[in-house]
Amino acid sequence: MISDNAILSFIKECEANENINLINFILIHDGDIITHFCKEPYKKESKQLLFSMTKSFASFAIGIAYDKGLLKLDDFVTSFFDTELPENPHPNLAKMRIRHLLSMTVGIHDNTYAELFPQKNWIKAFLAQEFPHEPGTFYRYSTHATHMLSAIIEKVSGQNLADFLNANMLWPMEINDAQWEYSPEGLIAGGMGLSLRPSDLAKVAIMLLNNGTYNNQRIISEEYLLQATSVQAIKQDEVNANDNYFSGTEYGYQIHISPNGVYRAEGAFGQYCLIHPTKKIAVIATSQRTKTECFLALVGKHLIKDSMPSEHKRYKMDENELNIKIVELMENYVVFEFENGIVDYIAYDFQKPIYGHSHFVKDIQIHKQAHCVYASCSQDNCLLITIYYIETPYVAEYTFKPNADKLTFGFGINVSLSLKGFTVSGSVK
Repeated sequence: MISDNAILSFIKECEANENINLINFILIHDGDIITHFCKEPYKKESKQLLFSMTKSFASFAIGIAYDKGLLKLDDFVTSFFDTELPENPHPNLAKMRIRHLLSMTVGIHDNTYAELFPQKNWIKAFLAQEFPHEPGTFYRYSTHATHMLSAIIEKVSGQNLADFLNANMLWPMEINDAQWEYSPEGLIAGGMGLSLRPSDLAKVAIMLLNNGTYNNQRIISEEYLLQATSVQAIKQDEVNANDNYFSGTEYGYQIHISPNGVYRAEGAFGQYCLIHPTKKIAVIATSQRTKTECFLALVGKHLIKDSMPSEHKRYKMDENELNIKIVELMENYVVFEFENGIVDYIAYDFQKPIYGHSHFVKDIQIHKQAHCVYASCSQDNCLLITIYYIETPYVAEYTFKPNADKLTFGFGINVSLSLKGFTVSGSVK
């Protein structure tokens, strides 16, 4: 069971973090809502715009249509749109299948949202694009690819996306007043625009935790959900990016997949439905503005705890030239809390380098800057973390040697005009 102290600590850290601005937070464990936090002036039962979380609902609709035999995931997209095809379609368009729409691998090179959004017919505009990559070989996020899923649902069922989901998913789950937006050609917008109550999202999360059933009624097949939440594409543009250790670079069928066993529906500005199937934990959050990596780090630290040992300790450090007040050691990352309130989460892996950002001095001032982290562990249980600060020649070595309730913390640097290095002690806080 997740303790009240863990939940309270999570909320307090979220509130103290400038990159997290929650409106609603719901925690579900073993099918029960154990916490619903809502910040004024918002109301718990007010609808919230979900932005691109809508995409996951388009995927659920495709899954239901698949279960009903209305379509196959390998159906060619062009087979549904004879009258909407351009006069001279790109050759790769003919190779595009439904599964490529689902996995954001339709073959476009750049995100074409800005070009397609003003068009009067999104279907025709999407089909008239250039597709320089063979479908299935290149990931590129595309809201209008998801919109094509909405159009396909209407083609195969005779109902628009909203009516189809109402009849087959939402109403059976007692979600009765979802609000949708429309595309210029009059279809339900498949990639954005859905508004639901947070409590409705909680029902969806419980359904997902139950592998597609809700109140013992089958909503979506376990077969489809397994495909949707398994890796179908790699976000190649983010593989070497910074700040994605917790958010990950893997993608399913309109679902983001994290490296710690979590998958999620996600919308702009911090709208989340996080699912941890093995721990039977779900987290619902709506936000004004929240950075995904910061939020997921705190979810992992306090609620899911996949990336830390069962016992972890916070050490209050003696005075040091880096002004690090607290050091917290996790299994896969180190937390530095500085005297000025800044907090760094420095992820590491013993098998490979990890790219990210942390605060460190440049010439005069402290800046948040790109880094690359290498880690090793000595026979005497001393953790060594070597950090290359990419914008500078600096290579820093941090050593951590725990002993009962004490920590010996060392810092050294290859070159510096101001830092000398140190070894200090800390005690469990």
